[in-house]
Amino acid sequence: MSQQPTPRGDAPLRILQVLGNAVVGGVEQHALGLARDYLALGHAVACVAPFRSRLTTAFAALGVEVRYTPLLDDPPWRSIETLAMIMREQRIDVAHAHLPNAHTVCALAARLAGTPCVATIHGLSPSVQDIAVARLCDSHLIGVCEASYRQLLAVGLSPQRATLIRNGVDLDRFRPDAGERDRLRADIGAGPDDVLVAFVGRFSHEKGPDNFIRMAGAAHRALPSLRFLMAGGGPMEAELRALAGAAGLENALLMRGVARRSEDIYRAADILAHTSRSEAMPLVALEALACGCPVLGFGVGGVPEIVSDDETGVLTPPVEAAGTFCLHGGGWEAAASALVQLVSTSGKLPRMAVAARESALALFDARRTAAETCDVYRAMLAETARDRGDARSLRPIAMPPAKLAKTSADAV
Repeated sequence: MSQQPTPRGDAPLRILQVLGNAVVGGVEQHALGLARDYLALGHAVACVAPFRSRLTTAFAALGVEVRYTPLLDDPPWRSIETLAMIMREQRIDVAHAHLPNAHTVCALAARLAGTPCVATIHGLSPSVQDIAVARLCDSHLIGVCEASYRQLLAVGLSPQRATLIRNGVDLDRFRPDAGERDRLRADIGAGPDDVLVAFVGRFSHEKGPDNFIRMAGAAHRALPSLRFLMAGGGPMEAELRALAGAAGLENALLMRGVARRSEDIYRAADILAHTSRSEAMPLVALEALACGCPVLGFGVGGVPEIVSDDETGVLTPPVEAAGTFCLHGGGWEAAASALVQLVSTSGKLPRMAVAARESALALFDARRTAAETCDVYRAMLAETARDRGDARSLRPIAMPPAKLAKTSADAV
């Protein structure tokens, strides 16, 4: 095993983050935020990614050294070797993987280097690969919402190898700004008294942008003054434009493209509509609340852990179902009905905006997420320190001598 010293107490940590992808998405932004907060806490951070991108440039701008290697589900030996050597050369205390492919390479390399490995399960359900790797390599899994965490326990991981740590956001970056609000709204052609409903996310099936457009069409027919904004891009864009035309939204819906500064969208909007079909702990909902923008969301995955129904937003079921928790029914029709009712209730949106910011301040500070994650690191390091010198986990499996002799005789 590695002979690197183990930090004690509040000593700074040397943390390696391994990213399964380097696009500018929610998972990757979460990892970037962790790096920023780790550095603020005095820790050292390094990063491994599969390719260069705008995201890795952002890591480098923080002063984080970024190295590159292929990160595949069935990893080549050179990737495992590269990570193991980085861990040893930089005397990494803990390696933290994001996405299953990164977890596979990271966990194998960590076993060779004698370094504890942590992996965050960013989706609603852990993959079979994540579970298998965690069991074989003894890595620690973090679930970002209650449903995800409970699944980790349900598939047999012990409470010592699974932790619930909800996502958080940068509350200094994501905050209300009344001065910016009017300028941003004027920039997209929304009047000061228009109610603007926004969608922020990837234009792909699981994110439900088609649900948003269907909801917008129904709500606009009831309230023609409503305005809608979609910030994002992806494989469904052409389909969505056609759907918007069929819904009669030509003059009420703007597709703006991917937002470099998503906080601008939340500050300009009165409501964020979150119409995903599956989610764990979506950053866009947390960011919106932090900016004082109430969330109208489908109650999937960890979304009910974010939105307090009728206080910081409105929850509706993702599909029509009897006996659900929502009076509006289910699906995009329910979301449209809830949106019309919310907008039509005098004074409700301003009250929700205040409650949204207060909720984010109390529950979703990214610095708390980073601190709780560091607690996991230290617990793993303490366990490693107790076990140091006991090489049973790395010792080759051997048959007892008597059994070996018998087997040899049988073979002859």
